Amino acid sequence: MKHASSQLPSLIALMLASMLMTPALAQQPSMRGDGPAPAARPSSITRTDPGIDALLAIDATVDLVASGFGPNDISIKADGAIYLADNDFGLRYAGKSPLKQLQDGIWRIKDGTTTRVLSDPQLGGIPNGITFSPDEKYLYLSAGNKIKRYDVKADGTLGDSMLFTEGVGIGDGMRVDTQDNLYSTGGAGPGVVRVTSPAGKLLGTINLPVLGAEPKKQICSTNVAFGDNDAKTLYIAGCDAVYRTRLKVPGILQGHP
Repeated sequence: MKHASSQLPSLIALMLASMLMTPALAQQPSMRGDGPAPAARPSSITRTDPGIDALLAIDATVDLVASGFGPNDISIKADGAIYLADNDFGLRYAGKSPLKQLQDGIWRIKDGTTTRVLSDPQLGGIPNGITFSPDEKYLYLSAGNKIKRYDVKADGTLGDSMLFTEGVGIGDGMRVDTQDNLYSTGGAGPGVVRVTSPAGKLLGTINLPVLGAEPKKQICSTNVAFGDNDAKTLYIAGCDAVYRTRLKVPGILQGHP
């Protein structure tokens, strides 16, 4: 399937609630030096007083590389190949959207060609989180409260898989750090980022603060990304805010060799 590139409006506006978070690290103290990976390097984020939204305008040229998806999350290899978790959540009206053309699953976009490399029945559930290991030999995929690890073949297709880990803090976006520790989010409640070792062992959690007066709002964690010049800042997308916290180990800047 081929998709031609087209120009889209070049002004991207992002509303960010600027709150500097001090995370609560639970479980093992070995967590202190570990950090996750970036989906993209933010160009700038303006910090304001808590509760005040900041408008971040980025002048950019955006190319349409594929269409017909309900994209939820992506992971980009150093060779520019885009791997996409498609589950309808990225479309208004979900699967009933007139824009929906392709089946759910994991899709690979490379050199203008779009190929499905895994179906949702093969994964064992609706695909959501997706990220590569630092050496790009493995692809981590989440469905429900489980994460599977797939071998990545030389031609970009997926090979054997194993159950990597399961539990709380799984089911939404995720990234890895340079030590291959996996940072995963669980979506709606309880607002934690789970950190799992390369061996699949739970190292601990980063607990997001619940702010404001009573009754307290439910807080969620939906995705993570590394940013700043040293890739040691972890940005966490919540229900209605973006949090950040500094880490000692840098993350992987995807798409950069």
